Amino acid sequence: FFFFLSGGWVFVCLLFLGGWWGGGGGGGAPRTECIVVPSNMQEFDVRYSMDRSSSTSIAFEADSRLTRIGEEACSRTRIRCVLVPSSVELLDKGCFRNCESLVQISFERHSHLERIEEFAFSGSRISFIAIPERVGHIGARCFEGCPLIRITFGENSQLKTVGAEAFSCTQLISCVRFPTGVACENSPFQGSPLEEVWFDNERAGIFSGLFAGAKACAGEITVPQALETIGTSFFAGCTLLTSIAFEAGSRLRIIGRKAFAFSSLLSVVIPASVRILGDECFHFCESLSSVSFEAGSQLAEIREGAFSHSSLSFFVVPARVEKLGSSCFSNCSRLTEIAFEAGSQLTRMKRCTFLYSGLQAIMLPRSIEKISSGCFSCCASLIAVTFEEGSHLKVIKARAFDANPQPWVFLPDGKDGSAGAFYQGWIAPPARPG
Repeated sequence: FFFFLSGGWVFVCLLFLGGWWGGGGGGGAPRTECIVVPSNMQEFDVRYSMDRSSSTSIAFEADSRLTRIGEEACSRTRIRCVLVPSSVELLDKGCFRNCESLVQISFERHSHLERIEEFAFSGSRISFIAIPERVGHIGARCFEGCPLIRITFGENSQLKTVGAEAFSCTQLISCVRFPTGVACENSPFQGSPLEEVWFDNERAGIFSGLFAGAKACAGEITVPQALETIGTSFFAGCTLLTSIAFEAGSRLRIIGRKAFAFSSLLSVVIPASVRILGDECFHFCESLSSVSFEAGSQLAEIREGAFSHSSLSFFVVPARVEKLGSSCFSNCSRLTEIAFEAGSQLTRMKRCTFLYSGLQAIMLPRSIEKISSGCFSCCASLIAVTFEEGSHLKVIKARAFDANPQPWVFLPDGKDGSAGAFYQGWIAPPARPG
């Protein structure tokens, strides 16, 4: 294509497979209502787009060989509807982005479409779409901001991955049924009023951020028995979610990173089957005042920041827990008491475990071998730390009890803290108070 200047007007002339699209004469460029894509074209991209303010439709000649609609190819046009040829294999990034007049997208029978890339339809006005069976990937934010109320998948759908926030801020309300084996990245329904997601008629699977920020996650959610993992950011930011329940016989093993972060949970009873509480899984749950565990808990690890900035006042560490992650109870200003089940296997408390907590006194189990730096730092109410008889304590790292006004730490016989471990604190003789 080329540009020329005439009478103070810039005209765009575009040579398109032997034909001219664009200006001519001094009267200005003619208005073009329809883009017609020749049958022998294999890729259609932004180079062939025309006046975006006047393009209201796109048509493909019969027996189209088109395999790709390219990046931003039709973005910001006034196209109202599209029938995608069966030959198309790829809808590239942003190909119909911000098409504010686009209300209908459909596909010819026996579609070969395999991928719909990120932002493909974001900002359009489509309310329904039937995803062709061969599509294996739906990209991040693909339908972001669309007034989408319904989406369907073919009986033999090959869909495998759904990108982050793919359906964010849509109007999906009641239920989406994905094919079996789909992996969802973070927060695919963020900001949408979605109530339920099914995977081939089973509410089970391993998901990440499935309901993060979903407006309809209000009141109580019941987790199905078959679910084994609550993935990354699964319910993160669900500010109306106040209660979570688990079906009897739950098989849940992992509560993932930030699974309930920034939600409004009031209390949780964690199933006995859970083995790992992931990083920041209840981070900034400022209404969370009670967490308990079913009898026979299999929990082995509480990871970094798991309960930081919560409103817990009391917590019992299950016997099988071997490690408390960094900052897992940091900034829990209402946490005044923590206890350990009999037979505790806890060996290590990592950096800043109870930093800025409200602990007043604590008796550590005999299994403890290491107290890391900053573990009890800035605990303004802490007055006494004691150890069970027969303590296995080996190491107290520097500044473990730093910046506490007057805690007394009753070390086991023959044990010494590292240099600086009790900076601004007090160490008592190796004897337990009477």
